[in-house]
Amino acid sequence: MRKFEPSDVDGLFKVLSDEDVMRYIEPSFSLKQTEEFVHKYGICDNPKVFALIYDKSKSSNESAELIGHVIFHPFRDEILEAKYGAVYELGFVIAKEFWGKGIAGEITEVLISIAKENEIGVLVIECDKDNAASIRIARKYGFVPYESASSTDDSLISFILPL
Repeated sequence: MRKFEPSDVDGLFKVLSDEDVMRYIEPSFSLKQTEEFVHKYGICDNPKVFALIYDKSKSSNESAELIGHVIFHPFRDEILEAKYGAVYELGFVIAKEFWGKGIAGEITEVLISIAKENEIGVLVIECDKDNAASIRIARKYGFVPYESASSTDDSLISFILPL
């Protein structure tokens, strides 16, 4: 994971324009939407998303490739904040050819460690209620269902992990 760079737009577009990848998130992105997303949320003073890079050099002579993005940012929920202090959301959007390789689990483990090191009180995963893969990751790492009072989207389910 690293901060986004302007040159990452084309690589992320390949991921965000894939209807299968975006199935549980929102409609697939155009190149312009991807560029706006990278600049608004990734290339800013306090990024909310980070570039997910696969380093091919470990298995071949090729260089690194952008394979998606990682979500990690403060999450507003007054009830959780009052009970646990700092609240952060975590998530991931990964290119289809990298599904099922344990990357989402690795990301989750790293972000849990970072959250503990930075004394974040609770982590939140929000996903579509039909997204079995994200729900499986949440449960595997000890996240429990949470009914957010602020959520108005019936298609989303939230999980929390108090640290």
